[in-house]
Amino acid sequence: GGFGKKVPVYREDIVACYLALQLRKPIKWVATRSEDFLTTIQGRDQAMTSEMALRKDGKILGLKVKVVANLGAYLHSSTAGPPQRMLGMACGSYQIQDVRVEIVAVFTNTCPTGPYRGAGRPESVLNIERLLDKASAVLGMDRLEIRRKNFIRPDQFPYTTGTGVEYDSGDYEKPLREALKMSDYDNLLRQRDERRKRGELVGVGSSTFVEPSGGAGFESGTVRVERTGDVTVLTGSSSHGQGHETSWAQIAAELMKTSPDDVTILHGDTHVSQQGTGTFGSRSAVVGGGALAIAAQRVIEKAKRIAAHLVEAAPEDIVQADGGFAVRGVPEKKISWRQIAAAAYSGRLPKDMEIGLQETVFFDPKREAWGFGTHVAFVSIDRDTGRLTIEKLVLVDDCGVVINPMIVE
Repeated sequence: GGFGKKVPVYREDIVACYLALQLRKPIKWVATRSEDFLTTIQGRDQAMTSEMALRKDGKILGLKVKVVANLGAYLHSSTAGPPQRMLGMACGSYQIQDVRVEIVAVFTNTCPTGPYRGAGRPESVLNIERLLDKASAVLGMDRLEIRRKNFIRPDQFPYTTGTGVEYDSGDYEKPLREALKMSDYDNLLRQRDERRKRGELVGVGSSTFVEPSGGAGFESGTVRVERTGDVTVLTGSSSHGQGHETSWAQIAAELMKTSPDDVTILHGDTHVSQQGTGTFGSRSAVVGGGALAIAAQRVIEKAKRIAAHLVEAAPEDIVQADGGFAVRGVPEKKISWRQIAAAAYSGRLPKDMEIGLQETVFFDPKREAWGFGTHVAFVSIDRDTGRLTIEKLVLVDDCGVVINPMIVE
């Protein structure tokens, strides 16, 4: 799959590449299921001890966390990632400025660990949400009330947490409110109470979370308009099942007012496209897509000047139209991408403008984009077998700008 254990480089990967070069033949190395479980990274193995200080009204005063992180027997390039990422998410969705987090990494005789589905988020969410549940019980407060009291407010963003991480935006009450509505939360509480009276083991839980995306360095993108008016996109992010080809074509097409069918995506060959950092850690849409969006905007600005030159109008009077540009207030006076490209490559350009219609961007955002959400669960446990059943689960996740709904689903 396009997640998890793909991040580290294993020795067998290098050997397979070497043999392919030496033999000039395709080489495939396939591990058995047991070999895979024993030698590739596992998601997490941490022991956490935590303390939280609160006022009597439920306001959080401070947080202290000690983590002992088992890294396994070998140190891969990304093994230390999840404990480090947990540090950034330790405060969760809440206003906590006095924080102490100590992370002790240890080697053992087990499989190596690494970024595998969440990479620090599950650990940090479990820690902070469990503390709040315990605090609400001790203080005699409603478990939702204590969360609402400590949420970072929308007007406080960008917000720097006690661990020094900057959250860019958020409205944590909104997904909580939506999840409670979708789950019919009050009815779940009534069902819980009724079934407990009959001796059943049932419970209702909720948790909120934050998670960063778009970190770990730069990404690159080139947008080029060909002589035909079609668009070629070269990206440094490589797709292996994430649907980048569809998403990148949509980004370029939407910005440039053309059809996705007229956009060609090239990736995965560093002899053709420029360098990139990689496809991992929920970063491609933010950083890779961001690079393409900036490159497309620069192409559009240059194209506007060319269009203005062709129709003898001021650049500020040129507006985008389907398939190209038009003069403001005169929609019938239209210039297609094909006409603009023909001028760009034949030299019919404004004075001092470089020939061609292409822009390359290396985008290295200074901070990450932070998503957030709420989960509500209704679970039961069989007294005889101990089997846990999730009877209802509602997830509300802030996805930001949804490029392609089908890919998100």
